[in-house]
Amino acid sequence: IGNSTKTLFAKSEGIGYLGYGDVLAEYDSYVRLRPYLRMPRVRLLNRDKQDRSLVVQNIVGIPFSQLLANGSMEEFQNAFRGFTADLVAMWRSTARPLAEDELVQGCNLRLNCLAVIEDLRSDSTVKEMLNKQLFINGKEYESLAKLLENSETFLQNNKEPIMSYAHGDELLQNIISTPGAASEYMAIDPRNAAAGYYTPAQSADFLIGFALLFNYEWGPSEVKIYDDHIEITYGVSEEFKDKDKIMRELFVEFVQKLETLGKIEKDMLREYLFANLARSYIDKFMPGNLFTPHHEIRQFV
Repeated sequence: IGNSTKTLFAKSEGIGYLGYGDVLAEYDSYVRLRPYLRMPRVRLLNRDKQDRSLVVQNIVGIPFSQLLANGSMEEFQNAFRGFTADLVAMWRSTARPLAEDELVQGCNLRLNCLAVIEDLRSDSTVKEMLNKQLFINGKEYESLAKLLENSETFLQNNKEPIMSYAHGDELLQNIISTPGAASEYMAIDPRNAAAGYYTPAQSADFLIGFALLFNYEWGPSEVKIYDDHIEITYGVSEEFKDKDKIMRELFVEFVQKLETLGKIEKDMLREYLFANLARSYIDKFMPGNLFTPHHEIRQFV
């Protein structure tokens, strides 16, 4: 990183959704997480005034999202493994029995996912497809109604046993590759981590789910709706296939580390990913996400 680490940039106050723009909360999050994750140094100016600002040490490196887009996969793999190793170690070090009222406000994913299932059932487009048999890339699956019922039953009857610290916004663009430095990464822009706890499965959901939504390159997809069944054909783009193979391997390794905390963590992650990606269908983040990434998730969770 060298002398460039002396470069600074500042953020001004401006409260946003769930802590975005709250520089005091972000400062406290950096302080809370730095013993566990590699993060830049920060200073808070005018703490007790309305015009307070957060000053963050600049980092020389490349965001994971850009490495993936550029195809710099060796550097990506090294940095990803460094970050996830520290993330899992933090989960272990800060774990305590789950108390849902101590989770970060708005981030109880179990309850959020149950709400998503209800939203799906009431969506006008989804209603027409609920009870039709699904065929995805030629393989037969249960109807969406049955998938939703199974997920709902599981979430109503299960909870993670522990909660822990987490970054809270584990987007690939928030993790910077720093080759040659310890663990070969730096994490930035934590999301209000000082306000409470997350669960390890939630943290894993953010990292994997957002990568599937925002960083994967999906090829053309086709949905054919018949009287009694639905046929979906899809895949990643031709240019992304080699990257996809490496990403799958990294995701499998990461989920295996999560599972060392207990099998229930892996099971909860599966349902969180399903609901998260299904929600993206309703929100129209990326057409087709209701089915295709959920099929992808089954490959490694």
